[in-house]
Amino acid sequence: MTPQRIHLLIFFLVLVIIAALFYFFFPVKTQAPEKSIQTGTTTLEAAFTYTTKTITEDNKDKFYSITSTYPVFSLSNAEAQKNLNDNIVLLVNQETGAYKSSFDGTANPGGQYGASTFALTFSIDANQTLKNILPIKFNEDFYSAGAAHPGATIVTANYDLTSGEPISLVSLFRPGSQYLDVLSSYSINALEDKLGADTSADTIAVGAGPKEDNFGTFLITDQGLLVIFNEYQVASYAAGEQEITIPYSSLKNILNPMGALRSKISQ
Repeated sequence: MTPQRIHLLIFFLVLVIIAALFYFFFPVKTQAPEKSIQTGTTTLEAAFTYTTKTITEDNKDKFYSITSTYPVFSLSNAEAQKNLNDNIVLLVNQETGAYKSSFDGTANPGGQYGASTFALTFSIDANQTLKNILPIKFNEDFYSAGAAHPGATIVTANYDLTSGEPISLVSLFRPGSQYLDVLSSYSINALEDKLGADTSADTIAVGAGPKEDNFGTFLITDQGLLVIFNEYQVASYAAGEQEITIPYSSLKNILNPMGALRSKISQ
């Protein structure tokens, strides 16, 4: 073998060694969503304290960002605390997961339609008389790349602080009480008075009709049962969501004597 070929062989061997070392120390990675987690300060409300936790996920390949901020509670009952926090995480994951799947399936090559965004935040208005009931309102603001305008949705949850479990709407009322008819009748009358001629009676009748899904967004407050109708449900996008508070005095005859609102029957 000539000296030239030996030198050439040594040169290629050096290149192979350099490439192997580069791959070992600087491996090629696929672009994965970037996640960040932040924890907020402790806040005192009624019989509990909580911190806020924020998780942000940025996907540069699919051009979307998802941020969720939710509470993490501390209770005197360890089992109730675990149940409560687990249930909240489950709800948050369901909501963010749905938007993530939607954004993953959105055709947006090169981000030509802009970026999709989703942000979940929350608010708590602790009851002063119903101290064992924790109502949480989750606000969801979103924009899907290419859409004409952003959107907003409200999701609610009411938790029993003695167990950490969610309180369902049906559990508040006597079995067989036709409670949906009562909720619907009160809501339709209140919405017609509130919205007037700006919204058709048919739209209100459909969106506030006696169906379980129409009353799935509610909060148990000291003043009454707060029912929230999301965008488009009973009015136009421009009108936004609508809220109606049904006083317990209008519900006491159908409240469940074993339910979370049993104390309101005698009032």
